Amino acid sequence: MKVAIVLGSIPYGGIENLVFDMALYSKNYNDLDFQIVNVAGVGEKLNEFYDAGIDVFNVCTSTKDLKVYRVSTLRKLKKVFAQLKPDIVHTMNFSADYFSKLALLNSKTPIVTHIHNTKIEEHLHRRALNRFLSFRTSLYVSVSKAVYNMVEKMHNMFKKKHIVLYNAINLGNFKWIKRTYPKNHFNLVSTARLMPQKNLDNLIKAFAKIHKEYPNTTLTIVGDGKERVNLENLAKSLGINVVFTGYQKNVSFYLYKADLFVLPSYYEGFGNSHIEAIATGLPSVVSKNVPSIEITRKCTLVCDTDVESIYKQIKRIITNPKLYDALSNNTKNLLQQFDMNNYLLKLYDIYNELLR
Repeated sequence: MKVAIVLGSIPYGGIENLVFDMALYSKNYNDLDFQIVNVAGVGEKLNEFYDAGIDVFNVCTSTKDLKVYRVSTLRKLKKVFAQLKPDIVHTMNFSADYFSKLALLNSKTPIVTHIHNTKIEEHLHRRALNRFLSFRTSLYVSVSKAVYNMVEKMHNMFKKKHIVLYNAINLGNFKWIKRTYPKNHFNLVSTARLMPQKNLDNLIKAFAKIHKEYPNTTLTIVGDGKERVNLENLAKSLGINVVFTGYQKNVSFYLYKADLFVLPSYYEGFGNSHIEAIATGLPSVVSKNVPSIEITRKCTLVCDTDVESIYKQIKRIITNPKLYDALSNNTKNLLQQFDMNNYLLKLYDIYNELLR
């Protein structure tokens, strides 16, 4: 079974990490052949795919080729599909989905449209294209119930079959450990792309209040992005030392050094970084907009996106050792839900059903 997994580009991000792990684990299946198609042909994480022995079919040479009216991109993608002859095309974001559906308009190849975010498209023409092209989708896959509800409202005009499939991670990269309440020093960590949606400026402001009351606290932000300079300047203006590590392949190193994970995003599709923290036994504080809370409430405190709410929920954990221990203990029972082996078994069944 050949499945073309189509990405717009391959930057550092949750979708790309998911596809990377899917490709690695698929090597355990003799009859499942993932063919990774990169429409733009570029991306910071591309070399990691190559280093892991994962072949990538690069269609174009620039993110400029992802503009919706690029006929040349459409022609090139049609040629790639003609060469690969996939049994199923599985798209992972708007650009991948848009160009794949147009390239396969006259084909009977099933298309799986995988939606990873609750964000509603700002551009009206893209929103209209999403709705119109939904007739070419064979199956919608949403990464959470929150995403499912958005897709039904904004995408699925032709009422195609639609399921929720929570994301998975490579548990081999993480080892669960029993966390004990830190008596002397409390280390907070957030792993995220440094983008406005992650709301890290309010996290830094909340941490400034925490640090004033509890000087033996630290905050480490793991990741990179266009907001990095602004966030660094904010931390300096508040007189606090926030450690910015930049992008790191080995995120688990920083999770093991931490005592609490925080992600106060304005919106998310699921929240893979939250799941990675849980895989190491970390209690968490995440915003109500991180859909992973649909299945992680027993090990997570939920906050709003404002500074005061983030501060209060962090303080609740810092000041309550029994709560800390309970949240950490509850992480262990969740791990198998996020195992990539189980995830691929579900996908395998989904693909087979589409081909019947």
